[in-house]
Amino acid sequence: MDKKEKEDEKKLTFRRIVEQVIEFPDGKVNLENLLIAGESYNLEIANKNGRLSLNFNNGDYQIVIDEDGVRFSRTAYRPNHDHNDEEYFQAGVDDKVLGVKKGELQWLSGFPYVGRGRDFFRVEFGARTVNY
Repeated sequence: MDKKEKEDEKKLTFRRIVEQVIEFPDGKVNLENLLIAGESYNLEIANKNGRLSLNFNNGDYQIVIDEDGVRFSRTAYRPNHDHNDEEYFQAGVDDKVLGVKKGELQWLSGFPYVGRGRDFFRVEFGARTVNY
């Protein structure tokens, strides 16, 4: 293991326990310069009306947690175009719609309307009871 790998290993074993409750009247908290996979990110955490959102670098990547589960979106930068797009991680839900394969997962910029054969790909949030 070289010196850099040892330093990285030390970073991974650092722990900090926070025992202080901090209230944020606007329902948001901003964390700056979080190191994730060697890259620096800013993170806005917002909790409004039972919906928790984790917004990385002003929309570069967003994770939303609500009563329907966990869903994902990201910014699609479009150089030499008048605007950027937002892409949603989507699942095909109706293969009767032209071009849609049921169960297929894709990042797409069109909003995922079920009537168009697509919905948000969601991960159920929380624990569950199993019998295995």
